[in-house]
Amino acid sequence: MRERIQNGALAGVDLLVFLVVYLAGTFLLHRPPAVIPAALLLFLFSFSFWYHRLFTPLLFASRMGYTSLLLNALLVVFLLFAGTWWLLLKSLWPTTSRLLILFTFVLFTLYAFLFRYSLGRFVLSRTPVALLLRPEHRKSFRREYASVFTTVQELKGEEELDRVKRGILLISYRASPGVTSRAEMWGDYLESVKRIKAGVRGKSVRILFFHPENASLVAPVPTILLDDLPALEATPSRRLFYRSIAKPFLDKTLALLGLPFLALAFCFVAPMNAVRFGLPVLFRQWRLGRDRKPFRLHKFRSMRILSGSRKGEKDETHLRYLLTLLNEEASLPWNDGGGERPERRARKLRNRQESDFWGTILRKSSVDELPQLINVLQGQMSLVGPRPALDYEVDLYPSWSLQRFQGPQGLTGLWQVSGRSVLPLHTALFMDGYYTLEYNFLMDFRILFGTARTLFSFSQVF
Repeated sequence: MRERIQNGALAGVDLLVFLVVYLAGTFLLHRPPAVIPAALLLFLFSFSFWYHRLFTPLLFASRMGYTSLLLNALLVVFLLFAGTWWLLLKSLWPTTSRLLILFTFVLFTLYAFLFRYSLGRFVLSRTPVALLLRPEHRKSFRREYASVFTTVQELKGEEELDRVKRGILLISYRASPGVTSRAEMWGDYLESVKRIKAGVRGKSVRILFFHPENASLVAPVPTILLDDLPALEATPSRRLFYRSIAKPFLDKTLALLGLPFLALAFCFVAPMNAVRFGLPVLFRQWRLGRDRKPFRLHKFRSMRILSGSRKGEKDETHLRYLLTLLNEEASLPWNDGGGERPERRARKLRNRQESDFWGTILRKSSVDELPQLINVLQGQMSLVGPRPALDYEVDLYPSWSLQRFQGPQGLTGLWQVSGRSVLPLHTALFMDGYYTLEYNFLMDFRILFGTARTLFSFSQVF
């Protein structure tokens, strides 16, 4: 709650400064105010700052990190407003002063670079910090951030988590006794995240986990780096409104908007599928949804076989390959300081005899997944979430991975935008479990946006 108040305060100051700058411009430049162009510019600033997380006080810990995100945000605002101006505003509001808009943009940019950063640092300096770090990470924190935070307490172990009331909690991952492989490490890491979240539940705390493999999980946000390690963030909030009401509503609304694209794709794909693979052009495959509830998933055919269309049916080729993937990280050793990393390569079956060039195109472009909009409308899936698994796959998964079924299964997910088909299987299972613990509106929005970019990374899809 306190962090939301801080975020809201920053947004309120931004709004006030924008209005003051704009009204000052109308007075100094003797230009009439134009409400709609000004409102559009304000909206673009607010949206871009929100998307780049510039309302989060934690970003002000690093001036370079804040500056890089701010530059990205300002570039987005400039390009979107310039495009809208030439396509729409110039013709509808020709009397709007370009000089006034430029004056507002430049002065607000100067405020964002100078005064806003100082304001964020002031807020951050009043934020209490609790440390449960390795000695090397503790030294790095003192070296880099001792001047930023004024209230710091050090914890001796997880049993002292009740001392943390609010603020930021920094934790170094320590492998539990008995963890000897990378596969076991990912399960232990996920259990550690769940355990720490439970220990501070009900408190206004942002948790930052530091782990040697964090950089391979998600694109790091430049907040706090310890020995160049990015943080994996977590909060104890359950976000009940978004998860139970807003997300299902948004899923169905966006799925309805996507139906015309599905109809258009059907007109092109159906004839080609009929020629290449025969009928039916669509097939329904049994998958496991939330809480492992089985449902029929809809897909365009991309192979001659219809594997999984009957309950209990197994694709033996896929099953053998799955066992290979499960053994990959299970065979790599892990000690408390790190371990050998698996090779970065494609981890999806390629060049199957049952498919051809047309099927490869469908899979690379993900057009074969479009019929799952029907599953979203039926409430069996979400737009964002772990991909629904086959029942015989789940039987082979480690028990800790069942956390992935504690949330909605989706068309796209966190690991799909973090490496798609090149991530090791246990790494992907960890990311699915982490998503179900942390998903919120901003995370879903960024995943959807990232999916649109990943679709063009054909080299990562097979």
